[in-house]
Amino acid sequence: MTNYDAIDNNIALDLGATVSAGVASQVGSINCVPISDAVSGTAVACYVKGVITHAVTAVDDMGNAAVSVGDKLYLNSGVLNVDSVTGGTAFGVALEDVTSGATATIRVKIEQY
Repeated sequence: MTNYDAIDNNIALDLGATVSAGVASQVGSINCVPISDAVSGTAVACYVKGVITHAVTAVDDMGNAAVSVGDKLYLNSGVLNVDSVTGGTAFGVALEDVTSGATATIRVKIEQY
């Protein structure tokens, strides 16, 4: 039998850079969001699963593109969008819509791929 009581939604990680609390980040292939400001060389508690609110920009590889509920979001130089080709790395799933070309703070489900 598996003991699910030991599973937590955050872990301590060294992000390898100075990162403000609440900014979508990655450590290797681990998608995370630091709970407090992070400094390189020091582990900080980070959310690795669950739902966060984060700015999402409605653009893709070709330009402006609406974000719809259920769209996969990619982290690209600190920005979440629907751009999968130009440097984007899968991060999570949009739980709200964003109008084409706009940036809005929406709920995002963190995924580990």
